[in-house]
Formats: sequence, C-alpha cells, structure tokens
Amino acid sequence: MKRIVTGALALLLMTSAVQAQKTEDKRGRQKQGTEQLNLTADQQARLKTIREAHRKQWQELQKQDNITVKEWKARRQELTQKQRTEMASVLTAEQQQKLAKMQGERRNGMQGKGFGQKRQPMANLNLTNEQQSKMKAVNESFREKRQALRTNSAIVENQKQEQLKALAQQHRQEVKAILTKEQQQRMETLRNERRHKNGK
Repeated sequence: MKRIVTGALALLLMTSAVQAQKTEDKRGRQKQGTEQLNLTADQQARLKTIREAHRKQWQELQKQDNITVKEWKARRQELTQKQRTEMASVLTAEQQQKLAKMQGERRNGMQGKGFGQKRQPMANLNLTNEQQSKMKAVNESFREKRQALRTNSAIVENQKQEQLKALAQQHRQEVKAILTKEQQQRMETLRNERRHKNGK
C-alpha cells in the first residue's frame, strides 16, 4: 500500500525540470488533484518546498557529464525515491488512500484512451527470439546514447536537439532493419490505427 501511495503521489504532485515543460492541461489535472485531496495551506506550502528542492537537485544532476549512464540512473532513482517519501509524509492516512484511488482511476482512464499501449505494435509483430534479442540491444544502446547526449553540458541546446533528432532517426532505421518487410508494413498499420484512436 505504501509503495502504491508514494508512486501515485509522485505521478500527481511531483514537479521537476521536465515537468516544467508540461502542457496547461496536465498542470490543470495536477491542480485538480491537489484540490480533491483537500490539502491545507500548510501542506501545500510544504509540498511546494519539497518540489522546489527536488527541482534544483534534478537540475544539478542534469549538469553532471562526468558520470556513467548507470551512475546517473542510480542517482535519479535515489532522488525520486527521496522525494516520494518526503511528499508522502506530508499527507494524512485518509489523503493517501484517496490519492491511491485517484491514481487508479486516472490510470484506467488513460488506458481507455490508448495510453500505456506504446509498445503494443511490437507485441503484435510475432518477432522471433533472434529479433527480440536484437531489438533489445538496439533499444538499450539508443537509451544510453540518448541519456549521455542529454547530460552532456559541453553541447549547446540547439546542437543537442539536432543530435537527438539524428539519433532518433538512426534508431528507427536500426529497428526497421531488424524487421521483415511484412512486419514493417504491419507495424506501420498498427501505428496509424493507434494515431487514429488517439485523435492524432
């Protein structure tokens, strides 16, 4: 129960450098969640302090370019867990239960709209064991290169975005090379169907 509560709290209330880029719609949901929990002024102030402290720590971690990807992930996980624990301690037992229920309802709603199915196309391609192994290696390599690029403070932002686009394009080509022509066509069909369902 505690793990569910802390995880839900992070999803609804956590604000970080990345979340600063969220849309107004998502910020509206966060505000709505805060109101539904009936937070006192003191609780809101304490949560704000925790979020601001976490944002600064996250920004400092983003600047670290002298650590490995594994070390970076470990520190990120440590920061996230610390924030979850601190924020959960601000809520009463009743608020924690209400938050867990809200998070479950929100997750079900997102799944109904097609969220959480990002990897579904790959699951429907009937990949062989060899293809699955190659796909895993390609994806892991892509994630590591992307994270290393994002945390490289020696590259200016516009150049970083250009290199990220090029890296993403390279990843798509590598994935495509693993698939047969029939699987490629099937994947494109599934993606188009998903975009249509999501209204994109």
